[in-house]
Amino acid sequence: MRKNTMLLTNLAIFPLVVVATSDIIARSVPGDRVLALNFNKQRYQGSGHHSSRLAKRTVESVINNEYLGYYIDVEVGTPPQKIRLVLDTGSSDVWIPSTSSKLCRSTKNPCTQGAYDPALSTSRKVVSEDAFKIAYLDGSQARGDFVTERFSFANHTIPDLQIGIGYEINDSAGVMGIGFPANTAAEVAYPGFVEGLVSHGFINSHAYSLYLNDQESDTGSILFGGIDTKKYTGELRSLLILTDVGELVPTQFLVDLSSIGFMGKNGTEKLVSTEKLQVVLDSGSSLTYLPNSTIGPIIKQVGGYWQRDAGAYVVPCSLSNNYEEFVTFQFGEPLGPKIKVPLEELTNFAIDVKGDLIPDEDGNPVCYFGIQPQPKDEDDIYIFGDTFLRSAYVVYDLDGQEIWMAQTVYNATESNILEIRNSTKTKSGVPSVKGVEDEPKFTPTTAEAKETSRPNVGLRVQASGMLSLAIGIVGCIMGAII
Repeated sequence: MRKNTMLLTNLAIFPLVVVATSDIIARSVPGDRVLALNFNKQRYQGSGHHSSRLAKRTVESVINNEYLGYYIDVEVGTPPQKIRLVLDTGSSDVWIPSTSSKLCRSTKNPCTQGAYDPALSTSRKVVSEDAFKIAYLDGSQARGDFVTERFSFANHTIPDLQIGIGYEINDSAGVMGIGFPANTAAEVAYPGFVEGLVSHGFINSHAYSLYLNDQESDTGSILFGGIDTKKYTGELRSLLILTDVGELVPTQFLVDLSSIGFMGKNGTEKLVSTEKLQVVLDSGSSLTYLPNSTIGPIIKQVGGYWQRDAGAYVVPCSLSNNYEEFVTFQFGEPLGPKIKVPLEELTNFAIDVKGDLIPDEDGNPVCYFGIQPQPKDEDDIYIFGDTFLRSAYVVYDLDGQEIWMAQTVYNATESNILEIRNSTKTKSGVPSVKGVEDEPKFTPTTAEAKETSRPNVGLRVQASGMLSLAIGIVGCIMGAII
């Protein structure tokens, strides 16, 4: 396993406590084993959380976009204890905070996402004491025991999922890692959540597709064991998942990026960089990171600048309505997937800890760019987070060790779900079906929505007063053994 170090910037962005409510409509997939987890997002200020009831037939659950990441509500133990976990493709462990942890017992930063009391559960079985030790790139850590527990989501249950119990934590939100088993924070890799879905017959393949939709949308989904052809345009194109140096099998969703371009309003594309880069697709990171030499020409093109005090690139907030210009990303060979990200999706309003817009000297809002330079002391593997992933429909095929991508269709109103069959390294089980024929239409968000919109901030920052200054942590969740 690759040892990861902390990835920090002093970007002045704070999270709102933004919670979603859901009104789920079940989708039936006759004859197929596909778990469809949908979410509806409703933005508001406040500290409460609202969850929804799950519908019948297909597995429907709630994923809440709090600008900190995408959350899913689960129940752990017997009797069930309700907990909200961050859904993360960049790590592989499921872990939950313990009610006995110092952080959860504190009055300043209680575990508002829920916490687990092992003494109340009759289904807990200890696997190994004090063996769970994990750290993330933003500095958050957890340690405690590995146990097996009854783990329920919607109307489905894995009776013996191995999870970590965080007795010593410095962040109150637990994580549902859905990456490769080889990336688990254990001396010996163990079956994780996706493996549990397969072994208990809920899905047939170790694969899932992710549709985050745009940052102002109400809907999105993750399909375990399936794809939705109405959520992307054109063809899904494949990329080999690379293996880290020193590893025998893939540990993260690492792929080759061939070039980056900028597309103007007239449709003309200008290459910005042809440097070959290796990037990790990580839903646990809010931002996307590239070499500073690559970002510079883009910033110049859009009228942005480097703000020294914040240590980040700032762009005009008017770009939040710019859906006619794009940063383009070409992956793999020339026939590999190409994704266009509109500038609207790359413009993030800066807010303070109270959720208020941070003005500049003239009283105007400040906006940060959704692509930031990777710190110089980090390695040459770059993180592609939500500011990129919202524009891409991504299929993660763990069996075939491939990523499949296509341009997302924002705010799709139709659905056509197909099962992903068992893949091998020589034969893919991902359906070879074209998506929507027309190019996706990028439309401006309403003025009302823009007035209340907020940036996509670092996943692991909580509005808890831990940082009283206008300094935020922009983090990427990638599990690592301490």
